Amino acid sequence: MFGGVILEGHDAWPVRPVAEAFVERERALPTTVSGLAGAIWRASEGLSLDAALRLARAGGVSTTELRAGLTWAWSLGFPR
Repeated sequence: MFGGVILEGHDAWPVRPVAEAFVERERALPTTVSGLAGAIWRASEGLSLDAALRLARAGGVSTTELRAGLTWAWSLGFPR
């Protein structure tokens, strides 16, 4: 069983905050709890860059991650 929530700032903002909380539990495995906080920057109409820090804990083991990524979008020419 798992559950999570993702929150993002308004799409019109050039830089918008993001946050995520996640919990997962399986019968024979330890419960995993994680949280993420970061930002998404719209560099141009078709390019967004993102960065975040994720903290997680499962079975007494803590994990810290730095994440970075990009979203690149383009039109195929079909009408919207």
